Order: sequence, then C-alpha cells, then structure tokens
Amino acid sequence: MAQRFKQVALFLPPTPGYLSDVLNGVIEFARSSGDWVIEVCHTLAIAEATVAWWRPDGVLLNATDGDWAPLIERLGIPTVQVGGQPLGTVPRVVTDNDAIGRLAARHFIDRGFRNFAYLGYGSLAWSCERGRAFCESLEEAGLRCNTYGDDGGIIHASNVQGTLADWVAKLPKPVAVFACHDRAAMLLGRACAWLKLEVPDNVAILGVDNNPVECGLTTPAISSVMGSARRIGYQGSVLLDRMMKGEPVSLDSLRVAPAGVAVRGSSDIYATDDPDLLAAIKYIKQHADEPIEVGDVARAIIVTRRMLERKFRAILNRSPREQILLAHVETAKDLLINTNLSMLEVAIRSGFPSSSKFATVFKREATLAPLAFRRLYGTAEAGVRLPSS
Repeated sequence: MAQRFKQVALFLPPTPGYLSDVLNGVIEFARSSGDWVIEVCHTLAIAEATVAWWRPDGVLLNATDGDWAPLIERLGIPTVQVGGQPLGTVPRVVTDNDAIGRLAARHFIDRGFRNFAYLGYGSLAWSCERGRAFCESLEEAGLRCNTYGDDGGIIHASNVQGTLADWVAKLPKPVAVFACHDRAAMLLGRACAWLKLEVPDNVAILGVDNNPVECGLTTPAISSVMGSARRIGYQGSVLLDRMMKGEPVSLDSLRVAPAGVAVRGSSDIYATDDPDLLAAIKYIKQHADEPIEVGDVARAIIVTRRMLERKFRAILNRSPREQILLAHVETAKDLLINTNLSMLEVAIRSGFPSSSKFATVFKREATLAPLAFRRLYGTAEAGVRLPSS
C-alpha cells in the first residue's frame, strides 16, 4: 500500500528575512521526512478560505495579521507556532531573546565599549526581552544602558531625521547601540548618516537576524546576531510531526539560541586609541586561520610580550591568548555554518593544532561541541538548496 502523505498547512506571512529563513527550515525537514505535502497560506483570509474545503493534518503558524485563535480552535488539529505572539495553549518554538541580548552585550563589552544603548519597541514583548537581557548583562559588568523605547518613540523611516536622530545625537560617544532587529539597525545607520556621525567610530551598530537586504542597505554594512529562524522552522516541524503521529508534547515554549554574530563594518571596531592594541587585534584577525602564538603577535607589532599582556588586561580585560582563541573560534563557526569540511579540516583552517584541541576550546567558548553546532546552525546541507541533477 502506498504511503499516505501528511498534509501540512503553513500559515506564514510572505515576509522576507526572518520568516523566509523559518520556511527554509520547514523545507529542510520536509525533504528529510519524505512524507509531507505543504500548502502555504499567507494571510488569515486565505487560510479561512482554504480550510473551508480542505482539512490539513497539521498547521505551522506565525500569527501576525489578525485574530487567528478562532480558526485554530475550530480546526482542532495539531498546531505549532513558529515565532509570533502566544496563542492560547498552542506549543511554540521561538527565538531565545535572552540569549540574543546577552550575546549582543558580550560582543560590545569584548570590544572595549563603555557607553551603550538599546533601540527597540517598548510595546512588543520580544523586543523588551532582548533589551532587558542586554541591559541586565551590562549591569552585571557595572555598565549602564540608554533605551530608546523608554522615550516612547517609534522606529520608522519617518523618524530617521526626527526622534531617532535626536536620540542618537544625545548619546555619549563613542557608543555601542544594539538594535532589536536589522531593520531598526538599518534605520539607525541612516540617522547617523544624516547627522554625519561616523559608523562605527562614533556609533557602533548591531542588529538581529542577519538579513542580507537590510544589513546591506547602509555603508558600512550592518553587523548582526545570526538568529535561529531556520532552526525554529526545522524544530517546529519536528514537533508538529510528533503531534501528527499522536505523540505527547510539552506545551512549554522551546527556545532556540542564536549562532553568534556576523561581524561587518558597523561594529568591527575596538573602543580604544591605543595603537599597539589595535595593531595586535588586526594581526590576530588577519592570521586567525593560522596557529599563531602570543609571541608571534608581539614580534609582529614590535612590543614586548609583557607590555602586550598588560595592555590587553587593562583595556579589554582579557589576555592576548584569549583574543587569539576567540578569533580561532569565530573562524571555525563560519566554516561550520557555511561548509561541509570535516572536523579535522575545520580545525586546521581555523588555526588549531589538532582536532582534539579544537573540540575542547570550541565547546568551552561556544557551549556546544562542533558537530552539535553544525547540526543546529549549518546551512551547507540545508534543504533549500536545489539538487545538482
């Protein structure tokens, strides 16, 4: 007897960026499972009209346009939310906003900043969660944060030369600004351009979601937290598949952490004027794919190792060795996400002397083993790629 396909409705708005990545994760799972057939409904009106004559086996939902609760309750079928605002007792797979906020704080603290601000929506829960985690992480380090949402301003193109420009103009400089998503970061970049504030020299900017369109609309391009949208789509599909099989699932939200930061020109700077430190950081970055040592750095910039150690501790509160390992790990993350290289090849190309050393250091810094990190965030094997033949 032929296998029966599971008929799955995707109630997802046609939004580029985040939800496109969610859809990529769904496609990845659907291709691997082999027994899904999918129908996409972009709006509540289309969904209502479609289910008037068709009853799917399950639904993946991101509710943004109107009240979806009556439709979901009426259908009474397995449903999983992939992001979006909470909808009754429907299980959710969502971004770990606390992890995003903490990662953003660490990104800027590691670069020596002392002035910070958060650009977010004061009325949206996910934005408030990111901002709260960002500010709390700074407070734990004895630092303070200015928040745009506290002033009641809205983030919109119409405010680039108005309230948004007024806000950023008043911030102490240099300042590191964490924006709740890439669109907000892009608008902030335009406000800085209008004010003739140099990015990143006067204002360093970090967004969220790594949307290539929005990150590329400013000069320099926007650094961004690499969100978990594709994994949300995949894990949401896993959860829905279990529900359609009749398996019990938890109603608690599953939170997916970000992969790291895609560093571009908007935050690729260190808040120091010390020429030796800047030269050392530049050398380490340029040689992150090589097994360099602290002595190599000191010789390259012509300072004593002791002086180099002292400057790193005084300004960045870490050692040159720690800076080297961070550079190696960031290089490894990029290779794990974007290539199918073996673990040994990744280790060699990210400057580690052995695969065992690579595994130990990577897990300590990234909190995941390299293979686990690739399974969660790797795109080289993503199901959205077309087969070659």
